[in-house]
Amino acid sequence: EKHLRISNHSSYAENKGGDIMPARPSPQPPLGDVLKDGVIDVRDLTFVKQYLEAPDMWRANLKSHGIKEAEFMERADVNRDGKVTTRDAELIARYLMFQIDTFPKEGTNPLIWVGLALAGLVLLRKSRR
Repeated sequence: EKHLRISNHSSYAENKGGDIMPARPSPQPPLGDVLKDGVIDVRDLTFVKQYLEAPDMWRANLKSHGIKEAEFMERADVNRDGKVTTRDAELIARYLMFQIDTFPKEGTNPLIWVGLALAGLVLLRKSRR
């Protein structure tokens, strides 16, 4: 089992065996590359965790990095469910540890649900005849 250890003072991550986690290109650009430097690394993960745990600090750092909030949200929402959550941070961490090679799409278009609901009503109505 791999564990990710993050240093707040430098950019490195290591698994349980002490291996340093390298930067990786995004499998689906720009997803995961929140700092817009062309790769996903522990600094991106740290920035997402900062958004979740210390929003005031995150907001200040957002300006210093020259990143717009909407742009951050688009890049950090790696599972594309419409919000940035601990699940996105977990997926970035798993990507950095080579546990996954792509970000799974976990968001669902609400129009699909409406279509399925309408189809169900039509089938229900036909079966009652």
